[in-house]
Amino acid sequence: IEWYTDAVQRMRLMPTLTGQTVNGYTGLNLSGHLGLGGPVPTRPLAYIHINSNGSHFAGYRPWMRVGTFMSENNDGMYVGTKREDDDRIDAVLNWFDNDQDSPGVGPDALRFIFTRASSGSSVAAGDDGLEMARLIPVPNGNEGYFGIGDFFTPGLQPAERLDVLNGRVRIRQLPTDPAANTLNRFMVVDNTGVVKWRYLPPSSTTNCDWEMNTGGHLLTTAWRPAGTNGNCPDANWKVGIGTASPQFKMEVIDVEDDSIPTIGGLRVDLRTNHLGWRYGVKSYLEPKHGGVKLAYGAAVQGDIVNAGLDGPGNADAYGVLGRSTTNEDLYLRSSMGVTGTAINSSGTINELLGGDFFGANTGGTVTATYGVRGRAYSNIAGAKCYGVHGTAPVDTNSWAGYFQGKVRATNYMMASMYYTYSDASIKAGVENIEQADVSAKLAALVPRRYHFTPEAQERFGLPAGEQFGFLAQEVEGVFPELVVVSRMPEESDSAGTVIYPEMEVKG
Repeated sequence: IEWYTDAVQRMRLMPTLTGQTVNGYTGLNLSGHLGLGGPVPTRPLAYIHINSNGSHFAGYRPWMRVGTFMSENNDGMYVGTKREDDDRIDAVLNWFDNDQDSPGVGPDALRFIFTRASSGSSVAAGDDGLEMARLIPVPNGNEGYFGIGDFFTPGLQPAERLDVLNGRVRIRQLPTDPAANTLNRFMVVDNTGVVKWRYLPPSSTTNCDWEMNTGGHLLTTAWRPAGTNGNCPDANWKVGIGTASPQFKMEVIDVEDDSIPTIGGLRVDLRTNHLGWRYGVKSYLEPKHGGVKLAYGAAVQGDIVNAGLDGPGNADAYGVLGRSTTNEDLYLRSSMGVTGTAINSSGTINELLGGDFFGANTGGTVTATYGVRGRAYSNIAGAKCYGVHGTAPVDTNSWAGYFQGKVRATNYMMASMYYTYSDASIKAGVENIEQADVSAKLAALVPRRYHFTPEAQERFGLPAGEQFGFLAQEVEGVFPELVVVSRMPEESDSAGTVIYPEMEVKG
């Protein structure tokens, strides 16, 4: 059956066609094969044969039948199956026919190319697309090379069994595989990046910078008593990374090159199971017995300087950042992002502080400054949530909360007793108030029934429902000295969008 358009044959479906010979292979069955293209192949070589000016199919093999055969000039490709046994049929991707390295001729490569929309300047947007990998035959016809990367853009060919043009190789399982401590051949690379192997050089086993204890799985340095380790590191030595003059026992310094970013100075990632305490980082500081007293000390100090953006945007800076997260079905007595404890058992201390926080703006522009900000949330209705929780003994000079300055509560405030400073020794200009004058002013006040606006409830945490009280503007007309004005600063979300504008509120 033949198909034509514009008097040109476009496709041919072959009848029963057995006993055929192709490239010296005899007895071939080409029955029922469909050929299409330009010109349509006279004898389609597979069930589907797509041709474009192909005439010499040197790469053809008799097993190329159940699949699609594509040919152009003298080259081609077959995608289909290859019968190896009665119940073993392999999937095959085959291409042919030039293996010699000759410009304009070969080697013919199997290439993996990604293309995207043609707008933009990326390689994938270009006419040739982005080559991700290619396979080429070696001219001897006995082996091939697999190249990973874009070999097309620089005009290169893979030259090793596995040739990685750029980037790095990662074997994810390797770090968790058991160590092969009995092996002594080490993988190395030459100056062109070709991977080879060699025995561990003797100098590396006699080098004393690090000491290995294979039985205890320990790698140590700079620990032996001073003067007992010859020219090798002892307890007097300091270890420097990125510095030739470390001041600490171990010091890490990095002033990064903009082309090689560094996201941190030291990282500890510990995965462990144990009922006792485990520490990601533990610091211990104590005066040396018999030495000079320690005047100032910090077990942990965190400083961050000039973090931020050149313009408006989202940026945060934390001197110390602590998180405690639980996302599995576990039980905890307590979970704390940051905790501090100060204990004195015999010394004389002016102030003993479990935590001390200080926020100060000394010249910049700051919307709001907090010494301590506490926030609490629970999605369980009725659960206890305390933004700030303080406890102290109940005696004359103990206070669960002590504030020097004004205190604002936007919702209920509950206390068994309230006290105000009323001692005569701290008052001056004491005068009597005429009863008639007080009664007249009190009579001028008008009690009101009202609701807080939804906006005020959301912003200030005010209660819903019916309320009773006075309006500040009305009280101000009678007792102006009792009314104060508070300025509420502007509040924005994490994207910088203003949620609540600045406003003044009387109370």
